[in-house]
Amino acid sequence: MKDKEQPRVKEIRKQYVVKANDLIRKTRYALTAQQQKIVLFCISKIRPNDPPGTEYEIDIRELCAACNIEYTEGGFYFREIKTDIINLTQRYWVELPDKTLSTVSWIGDADIIPYSSKVIIHFHPKMAPYLFQLKERYTQYRLEDVLPLKGKHAIRLYEILRSYVTAREIEEGYHKHVTIGLSELKHSLDIMNYDRWVDFEKRVIISSINEINKYSQDMQVTYEPQRDGGRSIEKIVFNLSSPRAKQILTARANKRQRLEVKKTKKKAAAPSGEQITFTLPE
Repeated sequence: MKDKEQPRVKEIRKQYVVKANDLIRKTRYALTAQQQKIVLFCISKIRPNDPPGTEYEIDIRELCAACNIEYTEGGFYFREIKTDIINLTQRYWVELPDKTLSTVSWIGDADIIPYSSKVIIHFHPKMAPYLFQLKERYTQYRLEDVLPLKGKHAIRLYEILRSYVTAREIEEGYHKHVTIGLSELKHSLDIMNYDRWVDFEKRVIISSINEINKYSQDMQVTYEPQRDGGRSIEKIVFNLSSPRAKQILTARANKRQRLEVKKTKKKAAAPSGEQITFTLPE
């Protein structure tokens, strides 16, 4: 990529994705990692006061640059992304937050501008309540926190966990615990084919958390599986913290250590209280 394009790519990656928490936590859908990134890239174009039905111009060159996808005009990835966009306009069954099964597509329609890499899209009307003019119970994060993630489950798990962290906590630093039922998590990730915990842990939980911890700038994750009475895993406790929280905790620990050292030195320098008599020579 040319140097003059770099600032624009950095600007794009810092754009916010804003979604209603219900859309993140309570919906069930299956998209590939690339399809999810295309959707998130498109969502990042939505401005706070945009009305539902607003059309957005998506530049496939910019999308590829932001997502680190090799781009060649008319080449494989160009055709693949166009195919993904077409697929995202196709209706399929989605379980909505109220448990309703509805035929929905993420993108309502798409039009490719002739002789260009630009596509005009608008979001499906049924998605509007979860994407437009959100005032409460929503999550926002920067594109750069998810674009490097390679696994489709890593992207979804990041979103789900991130939805439990507020903007204020991100700013001030945080450390918190989030408990999610195993069956609930499998449902949200659209994974019901892992009967054994060891398989689900290895192929979904561990791999996803490793990616999140490697690339995310606002969240670090550890986890603890929990058994409820029996031998099987029923819940997972996710321990979430931010780099800012680690800095705060480290600073506090260093401050306590300095105070302890200061107290020790002061105590050592203080008089013992014993009377010392000096006798002058006659």
